[in-house]
Amino acid sequence: MSETEHLRLKLRGDILAALGMLARRDRALLKGALDVCERSVVHRFAHYLTSIVESGNDPFYDGMNVDCEYNRLKEGKAIDAKRLGGELVYPDVIIHDRDGRTKNFCVLEFKKDGREIWAGSGKLVKVDEEKLMKFTNPELCSFYYDFGVYVVLNRKGPNSDSPYVSMTWFHKGKRFAPNDECVPLILKVPTHKTDSGEGRGQSVAANG
Repeated sequence: MSETEHLRLKLRGDILAALGMLARRDRALLKGALDVCERSVVHRFAHYLTSIVESGNDPFYDGMNVDCEYNRLKEGKAIDAKRLGGELVYPDVIIHDRDGRTKNFCVLEFKKDGREIWAGSGKLVKVDEEKLMKFTNPELCSFYYDFGVYVVLNRKGPNSDSPYVSMTWFHKGKRFAPNDECVPLILKVPTHKTDSGEGRGQSVAANG
């Protein structure tokens, strides 16, 4: 297994763990009755991802933070807005080092209820995918990220009433690895806890 694939699988596990926490503790946000805006769901996901990344339990994440719609770029003492192709950008969620470019690990873009998006014109999907290709391309983005992930959250799986997620991966400006299609967010009792009191790993979501 390559180092890149090893990192992707680690990241995948942590993303699914955070999504599993979201499904257990904030299930109402994933139900159609409330019809909450996408930002409400993303905020709670970022909260749970923070409990993993910033827990201090994993040396890999030392110096990294989780932020929503963060668009500042710091170089030495200079601070500027992040731009992509001359336009200001506000990525949904990022895992990065706020003090520089050395640890821009992952950028995530979210969509809620992806079935409606896929059944429609597909424009929203295309825009986000193009953005992630640019975010992960060192030739197009000076603050490029190692991985980009397009996350589609759905209220119900195709064969169950449980929520599920699909993820499309990007690396070096291209689609990377097989897509994760219809991964169920299984509501199980956690096997061990993070700082937020929630479990991680196989008790949270399917790893297949």
